Amino acid sequence: METAENRMSSTDIYQTVRNGLITGRFEAGSKLKPEILRKNYDCAASTMREVLFRLSCDGFVSFEEQRGFKVPVSTQNTLEEITSLRTLIEQEGARLSIENGDIDWEARFAAAHHKLAHIESRATAVNDVSPFIDVWSQAEWEFHDTLLSVCGSKMLRQLHRTFYDRFRQHQLLRDPDSMGFRPETLDEHEAILKSAINRDTELCCKLIKEHLHNNLMAYFNQLV
Repeated sequence: METAENRMSSTDIYQTVRNGLITGRFEAGSKLKPEILRKNYDCAASTMREVLFRLSCDGFVSFEEQRGFKVPVSTQNTLEEITSLRTLIEQEGARLSIENGDIDWEARFAAAHHKLAHIESRATAVNDVSPFIDVWSQAEWEFHDTLLSVCGSKMLRQLHRTFYDRFRQHQLLRDPDSMGFRPETLDEHEAILKSAINRDTELCCKLIKEHLHNNLMAYFNQLV
C-alpha cells in the first residue's frame, strides 16, 4: 500500500502530466478535471490544481474562468508563433554559447551530434522509421540543448525547453501520427555543428532559422 513517504511530489506530477501532454496521451480539447486526475496521482485536489495552473502558465494547458482546464486545440498560427519564438531563443542561446564555449563544450556538442547522426543515418536507411523515433527524439533534444548549454542563462534554457516541448505537443495535437523526423535533418544538424565549432555566429543563427522553418513547413506539407 502506498504511503505518504512514497507518493509523488507536485514536481513529479507536473513532469508526468507534462510528458503526457507532449507525447499525445491527451486528446485535443478534452477537459482536465482536477478531481479525476488527483485520483490517478493519489494527491490532494489542491495539489492537482496547482499542477494544472503551472502547466497553463507554461502554455501546455488552456484555462478559462468557469470552464476550467483543457488540453489546447492547435492551430497553424500557434505552431508558427511557437516556432518563431523558439528560433529567437535558440539563436540567442547559440550566440552566447559560441562566445563562452571552450574545448570541452566543443567536444560535448560534437559527441551529441555523433550520437544523433548515427541514429539519423540508421533511420534514413529503412522504410519504417518508427522504431527509431523515441531514441531520435531524445538525441535531437540533447543536440539542441548542448548547443545552448554554455549560454550562461538558466532562464533562457528553461524557455528553450518549454518552446521545444510545446512544438512537439502541438504537432501531435494536429496530427497524432506525426513523428517529426525528416531525412534532411542529417545535413542540417551537421551544418549547425560545423558553424558553431568554427565560431561563425552569423551562419549558425541563419542555419538554425532555416532548420526550424524547414521543420514547420515539412509538417504542414504532411497535412496537405
